[in-house]
Amino acid sequence: MDKLFKELLVCDRDALMNFILELELSAHSEHEKLVLLYAKILSAYFQSEIRLLDKYTTKLATLVELSPTHKTLYHISLARKDIRNFSIDPLRLENLIALGETTPEWKGEIYFICGNSYSRIEKYYKSRNAYLKSYKYFNEVGLEKRDYFLFKTMSRQMECCILKKEWLQSCK
Repeated sequence: MDKLFKELLVCDRDALMNFILELELSAHSEHEKLVLLYAKILSAYFQSEIRLLDKYTTKLATLVELSPTHKTLYHISLARKDIRNFSIDPLRLENLIALGETTPEWKGEIYFICGNSYSRIEKYYKSRNAYLKSYKYFNEVGLEKRDYFLFKTMSRQMECCILKKEWLQSCK
């Protein structure tokens, strides 16, 4: 994963807006334009702007043939759209994980989105495992800045949900 994508992925929501503004002024290469488009997808996702998320994802769909990275980012964007539309498709997640084999530098982002998605459909074991894999893969590409505390907190939350679900089932 290159430096520009790394800079994007460590942005918090406030820094993301500045990142987009700066890149809009300086993006000339196709690669910089792809980073800018994915930054806009992240911004729309964080702001729950479904219309914009759909617009940018549709634009990315027209570019999937350009490279494996374009295709992977498109499918990550679809999974993000599913989260916002409350329509998680487990098959799409499995296909996204398989797609990560062609673009291993994106496995951290892929597993992070899968962790989020699985938690929303109460697949807590899968969610916890996806978050832990995400942390591992982010570190492998040099994104140590991704907060380990965040991953441990999410992992603990998933464990609590698992225990609660098991306890409720045992009470039936």
